[in-house]
Amino acid sequence: MGSNNKVRSMRVFYSLSVMVVNFVVCFVISNVVANNSIADSNSFAAVTAADAKSAGDIIKRLDTGVYHAEMFGLKDLVVDLKFKEAVEDIGALLGDMPIEKMIIRVYWLQGGKIDAEVIGLPRGFSNLKEHLIKIALMRFGYVISSSFGDKLKSFDFKVEKLFKENQETIINGKDKNMMGPVSTVKLTMDNDGGLKELVAQLPTGLEISKFEWVKSNEAQNKWLLSSLDISMDYGNSIRKSETSLKHDKFAGFMLPTAVFTKTEMLKVELKKDKDGATRKIEIAEGNANEEKIIFDNYQINSGKAQKYFQKKSNRL
Repeated sequence: MGSNNKVRSMRVFYSLSVMVVNFVVCFVISNVVANNSIADSNSFAAVTAADAKSAGDIIKRLDTGVYHAEMFGLKDLVVDLKFKEAVEDIGALLGDMPIEKMIIRVYWLQGGKIDAEVIGLPRGFSNLKEHLIKIALMRFGYVISSSFGDKLKSFDFKVEKLFKENQETIINGKDKNMMGPVSTVKLTMDNDGGLKELVAQLPTGLEISKFEWVKSNEAQNKWLLSSLDISMDYGNSIRKSETSLKHDKFAGFMLPTAVFTKTEMLKVELKKDKDGATRKIEIAEGNANEEKIIFDNYQINSGKAQKYFQKKSNRL
């Protein structure tokens, strides 16, 4: 019985891990094709609040304000991802097998070439390794992210509310072909042009994502994502996740060192108050899941990613 509980625990962990990689992380942040169409970083000053008169201008201003390490010379990258919870759950399954040092090593080259391998697991377990790699590549989007303009190009946008002093900007987008998983999006930017909120209409319900950024001299005075809170409303239940990030400087580049995510499901009940008005009550179901990812052993512009891909190509 104890072994079955451990297996169930591990499956719940992986299930929730995939769920956390929701629309925003996959759609906006974690598509890891390097985007060479991002405007030159020095052009940010030219796209001011006063200049941004169209949705395209607003998105361009948003993109040029976000830190992209590849725009400052990052070309070849290797990094190890460590999943604390995954190691504990897998260790419970495998018993005495030493996997404390299990990592997923990600290789990236400018231009969008990317791959990963699991190190520290015994031979076999191909399905498990494949699953871990998928999660790692999604999370790698916190290291290298594509532009908002690239990921939102399938939408027609209209400006709902334009920049004014100390006010926010809102643009609405509708999927041009109505064929994608997201039919409409709504972006709200602050007066500095930073993305505050993204609301997406999915087949499963409404997803609201709230962003917090920090502007750092260490990041060329660009924005770094510091936290991301996501709420997915299914009607009778809500999934909430809270993610925070830590960054540090490596060989001149600001890169994440840790990502913490807490996810929980909330039951929604409708109750009437004394005035007869109906209110939504959110009730925690006691199944919060926590995930901690460490980004370690950065190898920057060392040529090791290039060597990895060359060696892999030679084996084919």
